[in-house]
Amino acid sequence: PAFNEKRVLKEQLEHSIPQRTDGFVFNTKRPQFTDPRVRQALAYMLDFEWMNKALFYNQYKRTESYFTNTEFSANGLPSKDELEVLTPLKGQIPDQVFTEEYKLPVTKGDGNIRQNMRMALRLLKQAGWTLKNRKLVNAKTGAPLTFELLSYSPLTERIAAPLKSNLEKIGVTMTLRQVDSTQFINRVREHDFDLVSFRYTANAYPSSNLKIVWRSDFVDSTWNLANVTDPAVDSLIDGITANQENPEKLLAYGRALDRTLLWNFFMIPQ
Repeated sequence: PAFNEKRVLKEQLEHSIPQRTDGFVFNTKRPQFTDPRVRQALAYMLDFEWMNKALFYNQYKRTESYFTNTEFSANGLPSKDELEVLTPLKGQIPDQVFTEEYKLPVTKGDGNIRQNMRMALRLLKQAGWTLKNRKLVNAKTGAPLTFELLSYSPLTERIAAPLKSNLEKIGVTMTLRQVDSTQFINRVREHDFDLVSFRYTANAYPSSNLKIVWRSDFVDSTWNLANVTDPAVDSLIDGITANQENPEKLLAYGRALDRTLLWNFFMIPQ
């Protein structure tokens, strides 16, 4: 009975409070990551289902929102109120925001990700990358698609190793660089990295605090880790700040921001 009570309490908590969002965050100003199709393609190569089963005893759930377990999480297609917010930004935000529900790639958890590999290679080809001698190279420059994952903890390697292995299967090279915590903080602050493992704090609701994480004029802060300077994101953040006392507007702006961030693939959710 005690075990059952703990389990029920755990389930209640999981469905009543927002959860943090962990992931590999791209430095979107790095040349190899400026195209969101590249970022989307690499997300196909993280086999969460296999990792969760083989490494973590199925104890984790993958988040698909920056407002998980709240009413501000974007689900389905945009509502009428959301479209009033999003339509003026058409052409500045990904087209999928209007036409597709955001869903992360799912595998069977058996380590076979051929379907995901095909999707990744298709996106990479659209973005101007091609396979040559089993290496993915830029079709124009011939430069290989390589990048470094920066970390300060040896635990990061446990999560990164399966991703690194899967990326090698499509000709992409990811190296792991572990530094001490002081060097890590300094490099993060200076955006001197390609990819980094990071945790976004859970948000119970969209507030003006989001400015330091996503707005252009906070790009030099420690928390705008993805190096985002996007006028459309700025506009949505401004709408959130201006409508803190208007629940209906805040709901529309929060969900609109969630969709826009997700479809920009600023991170690979863990």
